[in-house]
Amino acid sequence: MTFKNTGVICMVEVPDANRKEGFRNVDLGNYFTAPDGTQCLITSVENARAYKDKVNVPIYIRAKGEA
Repeated sequence: MTFKNTGVICMVEVPDANRKEGFRNVDLGNYFTAPDGTQCLITSVENARAYKDKVNVPIYIRAKGEA
């Protein structure tokens, strides 16, 4: 499968009591266009588990060793 990088970063805001603002931004990676034309996110297993409820597109897991 070939995914095309859209160049758009997926950032989510998460609560963080240690920050003055009360939140922090987390970069989950770039959005991609899947072979079927839909937008998706490719990220790590850790990010997918922690932030899946904050993303409204399908999430694909990056293979080990890929940046």
